[in-house]
Formats: sequence, C-alpha cells, structure tokens
Amino acid sequence: MRGPSALVIAASASLCGPAALALDPVLLSALHRPLGAFGALSGLGLIGAAAGSWAARSEMHPIVFACWLVLVALLGQGAATGWGVVGATPAFGPELTAALLDLSAQGFVLECGGVDWMRGSALYDAAGTDRIGPGLRSSWSGAVAAPLAIVVGCTGLLAARARR
Repeated sequence: MRGPSALVIAASASLCGPAALALDPVLLSALHRPLGAFGALSGLGLIGAAAGSWAARSEMHPIVFACWLVLVALLGQGAATGWGVVGATPAFGPELTAALLDLSAQGFVLECGGVDWMRGSALYDAAGTDRIGPGLRSSWSGAVAAPLAIVVGCTGLLAARARR
C-alpha cells in the first residue's frame, strides 16, 4: 500500500474523529466551543494523515507506522497522572506535569472546545493540577491552535505529495 492509496486512506481516517464528535450530542452539549474542538480534531487528523503519508513514502509499512502513532497517543493519554501505576499522587513535579498536559491530544481537543479540563476532578487530584500556575501552563485557544493545527496538517500533506 504505497502512493496515492495510502494517502487516500490516511486522509479518510482523519475524518473519523470529527464525525464522531458531530454525532455525539452529549459531548457537544459539554463543549462551550464545539467548532474549536471540531477544528482541533480535524487538525490532529490531518497531521496524522500527513505523518502517514510521509511513512508511506519511506521504508516503514503504513500499518506499522499507524501502530506506533496509536502507541504514542496511548502513552501520552495518561502520562500526566502516571498512568495510574505510579504510587505517589501527584506522580510528577508541576513542571513535568505541565509539559505532559501540553502534549495530550485529549487536552488539546477539550481546551480548544472551551473545557477547562485541568480543573476537572479526573486530573485535579491525580495530576496535581492545583500546583500548575499560569506561569507554567495556560490552556490552548481554539481560535488560534485549531486553525494552526489544520494548516500544519494540510502543509504536511502537500509537502508529502510534492516530495513524491
């Protein structure tokens, strides 16, 4: 699976997240800015499609590359809380926790959608977000970060296409 077929599959897969968001009325009602979350999901999908397109043009098989991306996403998902296996709560110092929260795709989408997930009960105690002040971390702005993610994803896809 090389060339245009891999690009079509990668670009089509990027639509799954936004479609799931658009079809979930409970999640849509929880978001203050659903368009920001939709843009963030679209941008992340396009970035993933661009990365997949680059992988399709390299020596790595696209399925192997997709598995690596899923593994990285799963590792990042619970990193700020120590994946629930680190005995100490909070698991890490405030600087490292802030950096791990910045790398979370879930946090990116929720914050672009206007949700203050850092102050939610799931993270507040487990990650110790009460120790993270505005000097260490501020939330993603959906009006800036989501369109930027879309531009980065589209640029990556175009660059991969031009490279061929």
